[in-house]
Amino acid sequence: MGNSGGVETENLVRVPQSIVYLDLNKWIDLARAEAGKDQKYASILKFCEDRVTEGQAVFPLSSEHFMEVAKIGDDSRRIRLAGLMARLSKGWLIAAPNTLLVAELRRAIAMKFNKSHAPQAAVAFTRSVRTAFGVLENGMEARNDILFQLPGVLEELLSTARTTRDFVNRWQTFANRHEDARSRVCDEPPEIRKRAYCARLTIGIQDRLQSVMKEFDLEWKDLESLGPEGCVELLELVPFFDVEINLNLQRNQHRDRKIPPNDEIDIGFLAMAIPYCNIVVTERFWADLVRRANFHLKYRTKILHDMDELSLALGA
Repeated sequence: MGNSGGVETENLVRVPQSIVYLDLNKWIDLARAEAGKDQKYASILKFCEDRVTEGQAVFPLSSEHFMEVAKIGDDSRRIRLAGLMARLSKGWLIAAPNTLLVAELRRAIAMKFNKSHAPQAAVAFTRSVRTAFGVLENGMEARNDILFQLPGVLEELLSTARTTRDFVNRWQTFANRHEDARSRVCDEPPEIRKRAYCARLTIGIQDRLQSVMKEFDLEWKDLESLGPEGCVELLELVPFFDVEINLNLQRNQHRDRKIPPNDEIDIGFLAMAIPYCNIVVTERFWADLVRRANFHLKYRTKILHDMDELSLALGA
């Protein structure tokens, strides 16, 4: 799929170029090269800029990027990074999972229950900040959202947005909860741990899942008839759930590694980037887990951990 995406609406439109997702650390490497502080990636930066100028590549941003940039305390670093990200992204953003959920559930349910379904060809990319943050209604007004498509406005948002201490502490709370959950099921077989994770996930989307099932004249008892394994398989037909579920389980097997706060952010962006982008450049730890799960083959996505590999991946 790596390249087939979510649903086309007025805010979700096609991106014809190669779609490259960079982990924030990779963006920082490029920003350092631009500032003349690290020439190791200077040639890669020039290569990326040329590909964007030629219309051969685009480097979309996600809501996770906004959150991580907002944590940078050094104003000059944040401003420099924001300028580079706005320039190479050309204003393209990855849509939040919840904006694609209903469409992906329709596709998954139709496949699992052998129902006829005419899916829209689509790509999960947008120029709407609201869509990137999953604001479906009662959020930022549409006319204000359009402003972020103007040159310089997206850069200003990236460079001036800041996080509070409570926000940062919240990610540590999430990490602690995952650590506690891992310790409680660490001795259970992998399939039991997967079922437990999927059960929690199903509770979180229950209303939307039931709504989509009704569209196909299905009831909750039809879902129950699939059994535990069938329900897991249904969720794994939704690309971003597939990646989320299995990366969480793979990560949890590394008991010698304490779960850091950033894991939630990392899994969040990988769950969208792997199925919908052509190339993903991330940390070695995650790249290894992704390859171990064979997601690079399943979604036909190139997974890199070294920026030096990017020019070859883009067909230089």
